[in-house]
Amino acid sequence: MKDILLLLKKAKWLVGGNFVFAFSQWVILIFFARMTNQENLGQYALALAIVTPIFAVGNLQLRPLYILDVNSEQKYTYTHFYYLRLICSFIALACCLVLGLFFNVSILVLLLVGLLKFFESYSDIIYAYYNAHDQTQLISKSLFLKGALSVLAVALGLYLFDFYTALILFLFVYIVVWLFIDNLYIQKTKEIKKMSLDLGIMKSAIPMGISLGIVTLQSNIPRLFLDQYASIEAVGIFTVLSYFIIVGSIFINSICQYLSPRLTHAWNHNRAYFKKLLSMALLVAGGLGLIAIFLSYFMGEFVLNLVYGAEYVAYTDAFVLTMVAGFILYLATVLGYTLTAIGFIKQQVYLFSIVLIFSVLVSYLCIPEYGIVGGIYTLMVSYLVQCILSLLVVLFRLKE
Repeated sequence: MKDILLLLKKAKWLVGGNFVFAFSQWVILIFFARMTNQENLGQYALALAIVTPIFAVGNLQLRPLYILDVNSEQKYTYTHFYYLRLICSFIALACCLVLGLFFNVSILVLLLVGLLKFFESYSDIIYAYYNAHDQTQLISKSLFLKGALSVLAVALGLYLFDFYTALILFLFVYIVVWLFIDNLYIQKTKEIKKMSLDLGIMKSAIPMGISLGIVTLQSNIPRLFLDQYASIEAVGIFTVLSYFIIVGSIFINSICQYLSPRLTHAWNHNRAYFKKLLSMALLVAGGLGLIAIFLSYFMGEFVLNLVYGAEYVAYTDAFVLTMVAGFILYLATVLGYTLTAIGFIKQQVYLFSIVLIFSVLVSYLCIPEYGIVGGIYTLMVSYLVQCILSLLVVLFRLKE
């Protein structure tokens, strides 16, 4: 227990910043649920479901790859990662707009959400530099400002104007924080003065990007199926329920981002310490998941009414099932970071392809009949498959 508390204390900057940011995204979702109609909420949720997997692929997991390189071979410079991310982000944005033509989504909403993801992606590669060099206070400051100002901007946009104006103000905050905080910080390091690319990164980056894209698509598959077999309103309801576990996932990701360079170093130099770090992370993840299940079971109606309003109380049972899915997801997240730390990179695409197949299959079988609950069943099964396969890989590598 003492070791776990020490871990949380050391990771406090990343945890704090990421939690504030995640909470702000949740508050924005709450505003959309309470201050606009379910169709607009569904449009926003569907745009996220389209944009998020594409940017996950486009990001190529360059942040953990840069951290891995800094703590191992030091084969590349930061500039290589920075400009590769910039180019890939433009390509991802274009792909989002093309794909949007095939779904029941407003092109304006899709463009605005795509631009939000573009600047989020741009900031993320800047965070990679500070993450690798243990300057996480700067990341926390950026995330805190972005989160707090976004909530204010969306609230004012919805209260004084309308849904679309709120999204425009939301995007304006992202641009301002990137321009005057993130961009200024990285310019001072003089790391990106001269554009430079090394496509050798792509050997690891492409498999990792595809893997993350598959994982992200897998979690968004239920929304896409709900749009086809239920309604745009169902997409919104499913999203607000599942966001409870996303908030917890941000906390777990923060812990894992802090541990990532330490796991890599421990794997290469001290396997006993590696096992200790992994055990602590799994205990934190599992503990958070169990607490969430307990609270949802005994306080689900109260929480849904308080957060989203009386019309969402009817989904209390689905809320509890969502927390069960979250418990599995948190464990799978820790194991996913561990796979990267131990060098299981290119092969991840095969693992997550299996997970995606299960996600599509369960969605096809359950969502047309069970609707929103069917979508939650999909999350549970896919996260469980991911967790089991990842654990088997880690155990196998430890025995080598």
